[in-house]
Formats: sequence, C-alpha cells, structure tokens
Amino acid sequence: MNRSRAARIVLYAVLIFLAGAITGALIAPMIGRSFMRLPDSQQMSRHMLAHLRSGLDLTDEQMAKIRPLIEKTCTDMETIHRETTRRANRHLPYPGTEGKV
Repeated sequence: MNRSRAARIVLYAVLIFLAGAITGALIAPMIGRSFMRLPDSQQMSRHMLAHLRSGLDLTDEQMAKIRPLIEKTCTDMETIHRETTRRANRHLPYPGTEGKV
C-alpha cells in the first residue's frame, strides 16, 4: 500500500467519524427530550396497572381496589423526582440550568 492510498483511507475514516459526530450532536437533543424524560404520573400509573394486571392476572374488582393506591404512589414519585431534581440542580448546576430552581 503506498502513502497516498493510506492517507486517503485515514482521511475517509476521519470524515466518516466527523459526519457521525455532527449528526449525533444535531439529533441527540431532539431524541433526548422524548426518550430521556420521565413519564408523567398518569402514564406511569397506567403502565404499572397494566403490568400488575397481566403479571398477577387481577380481576376488575382487584384493579379497582389498587388503582387509587397506584395513582397516589405515581403522583408521589413524580413529586419526589421533581423536588430531588430541583435540589440537585441547586447544588450541581449544569449548563443551561442556572436560575431554573
């Protein structure tokens, strides 16, 4: 392999890497907003109820009994998460979170 061919291969590899890095930098914020956010308490409670119903084969009567407990638990979890995030941002400010306490 001569020097010009090796240089071209390295150049192509660098260009492919840069294209991937640029694409990732542009797309990651859009994807991160939807995939990385926590579900709200209603979504979480629906998911938990469906999981419990299928896993434990619950009747409608049993579902009616546990629904208020699951919904309250999910609301409490969302409140705890919001408060914990607020406290963490106060002590560990990340770029763009200043003043969002």
